[in-house]
Amino acid sequence: MSSEGDIMPPHFFAKGQNVNKEVYLDVMQTVVKAWMTQIATGRPYLYQQDGAPAHTSNLVQNWCLENLDMFWSKEFWPPSSPDLNLFFNKKL
Repeated sequence: MSSEGDIMPPHFFAKGQNVNKEVYLDVMQTVVKAWMTQIATGRPYLYQQDGAPAHTSNLVQNWCLENLDMFWSKEFWPPSSPDLNLFFNKKL
């Protein structure tokens, strides 16, 4: 989903298919990047993803750094922080 409210159509994997770094990279190259380029229409964008093993692989991280306008790498996010957990931090 973009900050402008644009929602990418869902992508379905084949039944029983494991999403490893190669499969995920293929989807990034052929589906996600194409959608972001079309929707952004020349505006800069930032891409972030969670810490799934396929997302944090060096193969995918390097591709994202080289091919996306802005990208929050796996080093950007702490692995776990109680300060980021609204349920844990009662002060919020």
